[in-house]
Amino acid sequence: MNSIKNRFLDLYALLCYHDYLYHVLNMPILSDLEYDFLLQKFYSLRKKYVYLTNVVNNNGSVFPQLNYDTCNKHYTPMLSLENTFDVNGYIKFHNNIKNNFIDLKVNFFCELKFDGVALSLLYQNGKLIRALTRGDGVFGEDVTKNARVINNVPLILIGNNIPQLMEVRGEVCMLKRDLNQLNSVVGKKNQKIFLNTRNAAAGSLRQKNIAITKSRNLFFYCYGCNIITRFQRYSTHSNQLNMLVKFGFLISPYVLLSSNVNKILNFYYLMQKVRNFLSLNTDGIVVKVDSIELQTRLSYTNKFPKWAIAIKFISQFAKTKLLGVDFQIGRSGIITPVAILEPILLSGAIIKKASLYNKHEIEKLNLFVNDTVVVHRIGDVIPKIQSVISCDRLHHANKIIFPKYCPSCNSLLYNNINDTIVQCLAGVNCLEQKKKQIEHFFSKNGLYAEGLSTGIIKQLILNGYIKKPVDCFKLQFQSLLQLKYFGKKSVAKLLHTLEQCKKTTLSKFIYALGIPEIGVENANLIAKYFHSLDNIMNCTITDLQKIKHIGNICASYFYNFINSKYNIEYITQLIVEGGITFIDQSKCIINNKNNYFLNKKIVLTGKFQTYKRSNIIKIVLSLGGIVSSNISKNTDILIVGSSPGQKVINASRLNIKLMLESDICKIFKNNNFVTM
Repeated sequence: MNSIKNRFLDLYALLCYHDYLYHVLNMPILSDLEYDFLLQKFYSLRKKYVYLTNVVNNNGSVFPQLNYDTCNKHYTPMLSLENTFDVNGYIKFHNNIKNNFIDLKVNFFCELKFDGVALSLLYQNGKLIRALTRGDGVFGEDVTKNARVINNVPLILIGNNIPQLMEVRGEVCMLKRDLNQLNSVVGKKNQKIFLNTRNAAAGSLRQKNIAITKSRNLFFYCYGCNIITRFQRYSTHSNQLNMLVKFGFLISPYVLLSSNVNKILNFYYLMQKVRNFLSLNTDGIVVKVDSIELQTRLSYTNKFPKWAIAIKFISQFAKTKLLGVDFQIGRSGIITPVAILEPILLSGAIIKKASLYNKHEIEKLNLFVNDTVVVHRIGDVIPKIQSVISCDRLHHANKIIFPKYCPSCNSLLYNNINDTIVQCLAGVNCLEQKKKQIEHFFSKNGLYAEGLSTGIIKQLILNGYIKKPVDCFKLQFQSLLQLKYFGKKSVAKLLHTLEQCKKTTLSKFIYALGIPEIGVENANLIAKYFHSLDNIMNCTITDLQKIKHIGNICASYFYNFINSKYNIEYITQLIVEGGITFIDQSKCIINNKNNYFLNKKIVLTGKFQTYKRSNIIKIVLSLGGIVSSNISKNTDILIVGSSPGQKVINASRLNIKLMLESDICKIFKNNNFVTM
């Protein structure tokens, strides 16, 4: 308990330190993503261990001590927004709002979240009388003199029907070009340059010399208001913003009003794509319930309004160091170089490795060991080295040399004509290839044998117990007891698992064979078309080409595999000696009108907590669904787990229905499927 408490207090102290750097010194050393990563760890610890709530009397982030001589109280608290870096978080927010108002059409107003300094302006009878920074949300620092010299802050509101007393809220920003000009000036004076536009805006707004503030070309973007006195009420947030424009305020030019989750996600992806081309920095979008009445009904927590959320843009690139290169052997013998990186936080994940694909990629990057490299995640999922910062190259940087001999079996490696693919041709005589083939056979999409880990497979091979998958079904209790780390319980459990996985579906068996181009979807299509292994073994290339979505290349690979003398013998051994039997999948289908997944094409993305991915696929198939690995216009549903990838973007563009894990759990429970 003490170690958890100490960890919690260390995290709290670290957040205090970074809050001080951010709010007081305007010199943050963490990105927003890294700060929020720490904050989420803080929240999750406090949620998991309830007793920690009273250890520190704080909501998670520690604001600096304010100088109350220069502070005033906001009429209404200036709360922060709940953040999410995961579209899954937004979908959950969206669905919760919709579920609260089932019989109503709920519109959401979306706008850019500018990376500036929050400011609250108080107007009395149309005249600016006070300007406060956010401060701690209750009290803000008085910067009225500075606010008056910001070009587009109205000193007197224009138009008619102006409220007697009104707080207007928004963000003080600086253009990217103005930051560059400012840094050029301060750099020549040997003064410290500003890291970003937010720091520059914050520093400029707090200047004692308002002439400096005026020279910095700050501007104010308005995102809402609080009308304090009696006034003609507006029914929606969007109408309220239009009122503020008439009074003389500037609002974001990039907005969307919609009730459709896919349109909102499309707006998010579009803004993320174009943000580097905008004249000012933005770190996400803000989505608010448009109806003022519904906002009131939803109310607030002690930290956030329940009717709004900020979807932060994912950090696109990060710098790190290439520590070395590991050469991995695939089950077909192809050698893939993998970069070993100094760990970095990128897009909400710790990145330690990145594929380098082949020799050509290394040459194209001109990559050396110990280089400083720029890394990004393709589709926010797959780590990739984008470029090398060659000017940072050290004297002891070493050229990357591809091996001539297989790192596993020491066989001479084969290079293809273009010298891009390097391959070990030793096949099952190569330990790594043999291990990878057995791993694939018993993987989650194959004949899943839980507990048959990579380490166990390697130990079984090295001790001469297995050479191919069928040997796993012949393992003996007493023999396994002789192996390291094996006791009676673990041996019994492994043998029971292997016995259970003999009963499988035809599609899983086809996938497990490891035929090139035959993934989960193609294996399902072939199994549904032929219905039995006998039909498959006697099929022609023409039969295969008749299957919808099976191309000529895929058909050729499959046909050649099942007509190889070695493979016919291999498949026969699995059935006869291994004792594999097939479940008639068609008998599992619940064929009724209430079955939600019947005949629907389903795709999955992300990580799942309640059910294993393999079990979700199994249940969806048993309910008559069609599971695919790729999004297309024919996809009916995308099931979204945590940290989803590019598939969510493609689905939102195609207006495909999105379902969270919690949604499918309800459907599964209604059909009497237990957690797996």
